[in-house]
Amino acid sequence: MIINQTTLIHQIMAKKGFLLSLLVLALTACSKPSFFERIHKFDNRTWKLEDVAEYTVDFDDTTSVYQFVLTLRTTTDYQYNNLWVFWTTTTPDGEVTREPFQFQMADEAGNWLGKKSGSIVENQLTFKERAIPKPGKYIFKLEQAVTADLIDEVVDLGLVIEKK
Repeated sequence: MIINQTTLIHQIMAKKGFLLSLLVLALTACSKPSFFERIHKFDNRTWKLEDVAEYTVDFDDTTSVYQFVLTLRTTTDYQYNNLWVFWTTTTPDGEVTREPFQFQMADEAGNWLGKKSGSIVENQLTFKERAIPKPGKYIFKLEQAVTADLIDEVVDLGLVIEKK
């Protein structure tokens, strides 16, 4: 039986595609879902001074440690090389702390530091793993911490909490 070269190539590609699909399925099936994951989208890609991203998270396990990751997505038309945010935490007993954090968006030459896909740039802040001292509902609020009333070209801000 004679098989032409084109048919043989198609058969090999079909087998490779099937194997690749199995590999992707196996890798995604093994991944553990996040303990908490929410995204706050900004209307018209504009983060207004009064627009606060708020996340309420109920922690019942104080023996585990948690990894917190903030993800900020902007467009390539974002005008600055950084973005400061205030992170306010309210504990179940009403204790409030407020901390400033900086997303470094671009280097001094203007090159994007995050993951770029088309016209979207994604930057992350990953925080040291920590235990939660008290069970209950925690409220995390994120506000922009710049002097402008609004910041253009900000798509969304996400919070992911992984239980380790």
